Amino acid sequence: PELFEKIVEEAKLEKSLPHAKKRKVSNLINVSNKSDVLSIKAGSTFKDGEIVLTNDGRKLEIVSHVKTGEREIVYKVKNDENKYYALKIAKNDSEEVLKSIGEDKVKYEKLKKLNIDVADFVENGPEYIVREWIDGTRADDFIASWVKSGMPEDSIEIDKLKAMINSLAEKGIYIKGLNRKNIIWDGEKWVIIDSGSIKQNLPSKKVFQRYVEKISKRFSKSQNSACLEMKLRAILKGVK
Repeated sequence: PELFEKIVEEAKLEKSLPHAKKRKVSNLINVSNKSDVLSIKAGSTFKDGEIVLTNDGRKLEIVSHVKTGEREIVYKVKNDENKYYALKIAKNDSEEVLKSIGEDKVKYEKLKKLNIDVADFVENGPEYIVREWIDGTRADDFIASWVKSGMPEDSIEIDKLKAMINSLAEKGIYIKGLNRKNIIWDGEKWVIIDSGSIKQNLPSKKVFQRYVEKISKRFSKSQNSACLEMKLRAILKGVK
C-alpha cells in the first residue's frame, strides 16, 4: 500500500515536472516488479502463485507442490502462456545432491537415444531442472484406482505396462528406479518422468525377472498389500 501511494503521488506531479518524475515513478515500478520475482537456489521452497526466474530468463509461476523426495523438491509451474512444466530443485547444496540433479540430463539423453518415452528437458540449471509437464495419471494413483475396480487383468494400462517391460527386457535395458511416482500414464502410454541409472546389454531373462520383482513390489507399496504384490507379479509374468 505504501508503495502504491508513492506511485500515485508521483503521478500527480507528472505535469509540473514530467521528465524527472516519470523517471522516479518508473524506478518505483521496476523495484516492485523485481521484488515479485524470486531466484531458484538449492533448498528453495515456494508458495503457490509466486513467480520464479530461471537462469535462461524464464518467468514461471508456482502452481502447486508435487512432492519432496530424498534429494529433490518438485513443483508444477507454468509460463505466461499457461504451458506447464515440472520444476525439480535440489533439496540442498551438498555435492551428492547436486551431482544427482546434474545426472538427470545425462539419463534423459540416454533414454531418448534408446527411443524410450520420457519427459523432455527444457532447462538444466546447476541447482534445478525444468522438464516437460506430462498430463495424466501417476502410477500410484492408477494402482489405487485399479485396486478399487477389482484389479482387472484386461486393463489397457496394465497391458501397456507389460508391453513396456517386455520391450525393455528384450533389448537388455534395465532402468533403475521405475517406482510408482516416476512414471505417468498419459492416456496412451507410460512416460518416464524420472529414473535411476540405466544399464544396457544385460541378459533379457534376468532383466525381465528383475522388472517383474521390482515393479510388483514398488507399485504395491502404497497400498501395503501382499495380495496386490502377488497379483501384479503374476500378471506381469504372464508376458512370457
